[in-house]
Amino acid sequence: MAQPDIKGSYLHWDSISPEAERLHQESIDYLIRIWPSIRDRKADSQTWGDEVESQLVKFDAPAREVHLSLKQDEVLAKVGNRDDVGLFQPEYGRYMVESTPTIPYGSSPSALTKVENNLRTRRKTIQSYLGDDEALLTLSLFPLLHLKELRKAIRAPLDRNDSEVYTEVTASGKYVAGRINIKARRNKPVDIEVPVFQDTHTSKSTKILLEDTIFGAGGCGLQATFQTETLEDAQFLHDQLAVIGPIMLALTASTPIYKGTLADTDARWDQVAGAVDDRQVHEASGHGYHKLKSRWSLCPMYLGPLDPLDGIDHYLDPHTEQQNRQIRDLLVSEGMDPVMASYFATLHARDPLYLHSQDHTVDSVTPEDVHRSICASVWSHVRLKVPEPEEEQGWRVEFRPMEVQPCDFENAAMLVFLSLLKQALGWDRSSSSRQTARQWYIPLTAVEENMSRAHSNNAVLTEKFWWPTRGPSPGKIELTVDEIINGTSEGSDGLIPLVESYLNHVRLDDSIPEADSKSHMEQVQKYIDFVRRRARGEVPTPAQWIRGMVSKHRDYKQDSMISQSVCYDLMRAFQERGRG
Repeated sequence: MAQPDIKGSYLHWDSISPEAERLHQESIDYLIRIWPSIRDRKADSQTWGDEVESQLVKFDAPAREVHLSLKQDEVLAKVGNRDDVGLFQPEYGRYMVESTPTIPYGSSPSALTKVENNLRTRRKTIQSYLGDDEALLTLSLFPLLHLKELRKAIRAPLDRNDSEVYTEVTASGKYVAGRINIKARRNKPVDIEVPVFQDTHTSKSTKILLEDTIFGAGGCGLQATFQTETLEDAQFLHDQLAVIGPIMLALTASTPIYKGTLADTDARWDQVAGAVDDRQVHEASGHGYHKLKSRWSLCPMYLGPLDPLDGIDHYLDPHTEQQNRQIRDLLVSEGMDPVMASYFATLHARDPLYLHSQDHTVDSVTPEDVHRSICASVWSHVRLKVPEPEEEQGWRVEFRPMEVQPCDFENAAMLVFLSLLKQALGWDRSSSSRQTARQWYIPLTAVEENMSRAHSNNAVLTEKFWWPTRGPSPGKIELTVDEIINGTSEGSDGLIPLVESYLNHVRLDDSIPEADSKSHMEQVQKYIDFVRRRARGEVPTPAQWIRGMVSKHRDYKQDSMISQSVCYDLMRAFQERGRG
């Protein structure tokens, strides 16, 4: 047996080896075996949770400089297991920390008012283990993230090559393994181009070149995962959130700077997609195969049900790989419905990225390991999370497009709004006929176009997005974020009016104990009003706030370049916003 390359106890997956092909096939057989036990899984509660990614920085006040702090391991060791506060774990870069709530949130107004305090407590907990000159920032991407900055952070000797520096800054374990496997599969350097913002004195250079995975995976996002009662409920929620995804990306856009240069884009989704793209040349181009998407991309298909349904292909994105038909047909022949069979076929066409090996060979890798790794390493903007057969969890839906916000109130506002929207959709669906219930479906090509538009400089105010129309002949119309969120007389009822209709129902429902709590409703309304004002442009996105801070700084030369002094003051402003 050919020995795979080893990094720690994780494997470099050689997808063309006989052992890998066998395990890949057996992972599909494993899915077939567990399907009857998970297909009808029901969950009693519809709880939810968040994931907040953050970065550690260190201030040098005398020099007016700020640098990344690679204290992830040290901080996590000190925080330990804090069940009373939250769960803390590593993220891709050694300067990053991720936190989640220990106990999932409820969905009542009183439960939603606890989200912000939970976020604040988790932030303060980590901060308590940092020095006076260090800070935990909910920052999308460190403005001066650059090879020179990383060399300084690890005190790299002159003979240390660039690849080794990037690897050393990557958190150990599965993240290094994923880095190695992505590089091995694509067999070419990361090469991402971001347009430069053209200011008064900007040089002729029009592109920022990002040459490593860390420029995507080394940034931070804000995610939410929702428990649903049944698989059918998860399928419905998945599809509605798929259409909403680009709108929330535009609302939360937070990434206008790369490598110390102002970009002409405000969001980082596409940059992450390029950074973790493990496709080989023929897979990316479509030559000899139907084109594959990056692992980090739009969801591959709707999960339905659509009406009318003109065969399974009606669900699929045109780019969804057709070579998966063999896997799909096998799953259908074993009793899986065509929609879910096609969905799992799009997943199992991929290689696993994270495989833990106890004996440093594939001998200790199980088909179950391969299945889990594949499900965990295809990062669609909305993901269906598959239950484990031996656990009690039901089907869950993970929402991934949002960018992390500078302060806990803003993050809570986006999370609470999303939770309320999820509840409002379920309420509308259960209380309406199929003809009148809101079901937002537009072609996935239109959703993909919306994701692209959401990256634009100040997309909330400068772009229009495809949005489904309602009525006897459903279609799509182009609307602003304001019109989609707040409603318009033509084409959109508005997401906030839907949420407020649901809240009015809660207020009038005597069976809901929290309905008589005026203070809870008032706090929830503050979050809704914040989202309303953000959509109208009355409150700038973090990206626009950053641009404003930079443009007004005394040391900025209107040349699109971010100096240490500008970055220092910007990060201090982030620190203050993080303190509330």
